[in-house]
Amino acid sequence: MVKSLPKYLPHVDKEKLKVGKIARESKSWSENGIDIFQKIEEADALDWKFGLMIRMMLAFGLRRKEVTHNKPWKSDHGNKLVIYLGEAKGGRPRDIYFDNEEQRIVLDFVKSKLKKGEHLGWETDTRGKPATLKYNIRRYNHYMARIGITKLKDGVTGHGLRAQYAENSAIIAKMIPPTLGGTRDQMDRSDLDVKRAQISELLGHSRISVTANYYGSFGREVKTEEVNRCKNNIEAGLFALAGTRLQAVNPQRMLDCLQLVGELAALDVAITPQQVQHLWMNHSARHAVPWARPRKGNAEAMEVEALKLIKKDNHANR
Repeated sequence: MVKSLPKYLPHVDKEKLKVGKIARESKSWSENGIDIFQKIEEADALDWKFGLMIRMMLAFGLRRKEVTHNKPWKSDHGNKLVIYLGEAKGGRPRDIYFDNEEQRIVLDFVKSKLKKGEHLGWETDTRGKPATLKYNIRRYNHYMARIGITKLKDGVTGHGLRAQYAENSAIIAKMIPPTLGGTRDQMDRSDLDVKRAQISELLGHSRISVTANYYGSFGREVKTEEVNRCKNNIEAGLFALAGTRLQAVNPQRMLDCLQLVGELAALDVAITPQQVQHLWMNHSARHAVPWARPRKGNAEAMEVEALKLIKKDNHANR
């Protein structure tokens, strides 16, 4: 008697009504137009611990239970954050190794706000009694709604920070995820699977296929990689950027910009420090910082930002 959804919602694209775990569009906050800087400020104003939670979820891809149970002082092992048995979902502990400077900055900041041995979550409820996991989750959900993060309003949830962490980890591993325009042909299949497996472990999963829930599927079709793919995408992004008034390069960022210019010059990409700064500021925003220090090998991160410019330009010209 019950008909399919398209029968009741004929005006909605049928593809959008399909239910599936594979991410077809990015679930991350940044890719859905959420200003993470602003949301952190709003969270801090509501409850300082809630603000710390958002920072940790973005930096380490933590789940709700993990972030409320976590004891940052105990979990900090220098080069990794340890999620212990009682914190992890399904009783599966894991080590989250640092792969960027922002993680250390976030963890040190969070530790500076907490006593040694203190949980990130709320330890007492409104009546002053020991807070349960159920209470912590309910309060967390309430605050997410207060800052406007709901599936109905913004199309994203708190879990979108975990998806953003997965995308960021992929980019750092020099792999562009499908939700950001990446294809299977960007590297050898075996190399791609190794990187996906490593990211899966960081997220607390053992199956490679689970990563598709966070940043999409590469599909089964294998193509020959486009010659000069990265160069062509970045140059197309710069073409789309033409006419945009760019900021003068901040003197404190000039050395970083020159490093990035040199890296792209090795790919035969002609780019100015101003253009580099623009692209890298957008990349940095994914980590909720004004400027992330460039690592070695940043072409994929720049390519991701160029792909966004191309996509935006295509939409504008339709």
